[in-house]
Amino acid sequence: MTTTAAPIKGTCRVCGCTEERACPGGCAWADATETLCTRCYAETAVGLGRDDLTPCACCGGHLTGPDGKSITFWRFTDERFVLMVNAVRRAHGLDLMVGPTLAGVFDPGEHLAKRAGDAVPVLVCDKCSVEHSLAALVERIASRSEEASA
Repeated sequence: MTTTAAPIKGTCRVCGCTEERACPGGCAWADATETLCTRCYAETAVGLGRDDLTPCACCGGHLTGPDGKSITFWRFTDERFVLMVNAVRRAHGLDLMVGPTLAGVFDPGEHLAKRAGDAVPVLVCDKCSVEHSLAALVERIASRSEEASA
């Protein structure tokens, strides 16, 4: 893995993938500058620094475990996407015209959903991760971020 000297928006600075030529298995942009893909981010992220450690995004408390002593927590990335209806219609139309097998061959590789906004990493204490479902966590985090921005 090498890192290019001057990052170019829309090209991963580690592996060189782009919107049109994603990593095998797929990837997305891990940063707002669109210069690091999620696959390379996962491979290069070794830990969190002092500035990365924030209170629990759910309860606002310290990052402690259910026993109140251990320091364990979860890091989630909140990403919101918008389904591109016209792209879905084109893909469906291609399926109807030539069948799913040939449509897979002729598919231009158009994205059916686009990211709406930046990916936001949040930390959640172990206690909240045990006490709440994922849907409840997302809802609580969204309401806390709305309160903070108001």
